[in-house]
Amino acid sequence: MIIFKRYCLRLIPAVLLCLIRPAAHAEIVGGETAMPFMVAPRSAAYTGMGGASYASASSVATAVFSNPSVIPYYQGKFDAAASYMSWMPEIDVMPIANVSASARLNGRIGITAGGVYMDYGTPSVSALGAVYPGESGRNIIFGAGAGIRIVGSLTAGANVRYVSQSLGDYSIEAIVFDAMASYRISGFIFTGGVRNFGYDVEDAYSVKYKLPSSAVVGAGYEACISRDHVFEALLDVDCPFAGGSSVAVGGRYTLAGILTLRAGYRHATEGASVPSFASTGIGLHWKNVSIDGAYIFGSEVLQNSFIAGLRLSF
Repeated sequence: MIIFKRYCLRLIPAVLLCLIRPAAHAEIVGGETAMPFMVAPRSAAYTGMGGASYASASSVATAVFSNPSVIPYYQGKFDAAASYMSWMPEIDVMPIANVSASARLNGRIGITAGGVYMDYGTPSVSALGAVYPGESGRNIIFGAGAGIRIVGSLTAGANVRYVSQSLGDYSIEAIVFDAMASYRISGFIFTGGVRNFGYDVEDAYSVKYKLPSSAVVGAGYEACISRDHVFEALLDVDCPFAGGSSVAVGGRYTLAGILTLRAGYRHATEGASVPSFASTGIGLHWKNVSIDGAYIFGSEVLQNSFIAGLRLSF
């Protein structure tokens, strides 16, 4: 507990400084952030809550893309998900396939793994934001991670992912890491750490670009009013090192373990990799199978994006 308090006292001031600084692009080499697609939401469930997910253990299937330190809190033993997303359909045709799974091996250790395949249509929008008419390309992400209970309700976790982007004859690749810690007390989960940390990448002209690395904190609360009524509220704060910031809030209501309704909003300043958007979602559950969907609106860039997924948990 003392270690976690010291961790929060060091991290929270940095995040608050990020939120109150002017909303502008940081002066980094190359002037832009590379491969921001790696921070796009991957879960059909959490996308419906504004993308907030760091401090939730209700589903850990996509922990390899989010927060592996919450896997030891998961009540089941296995959680897997596959989803299809139509990302930025008003700008380009960008279908995304996500597949991932997590397993709690015992009361202390959990593991996670997954992959992403994203295909560019024509015209294509590169990771650096430029439009290349007539070019097609693809993005690939795959990785693995683990979470461990350190002592009591204090956990820690880490992910490592390989990320690549190709566009015509142009390609870049990177290895990124996540390091997270979480603490649970009653129905609350508090978490924080760093995500997408890695070295700068270079383009074909040897120009360097920063990755969308960030310091993050999150808080979540789940309440079971009765066996048939479950509520969850989530808050995520992202503070990218390259500039910009975002705050996501979301919630869900599950009725009788059969129907889940979700809603959320993400507010992002200029320079954030994912712009502001509102979202809503629905989930249907039967025994160990769930079907989830989410729709994004209120965003000029992401308007009409949607994600649908299948989840298996036990």
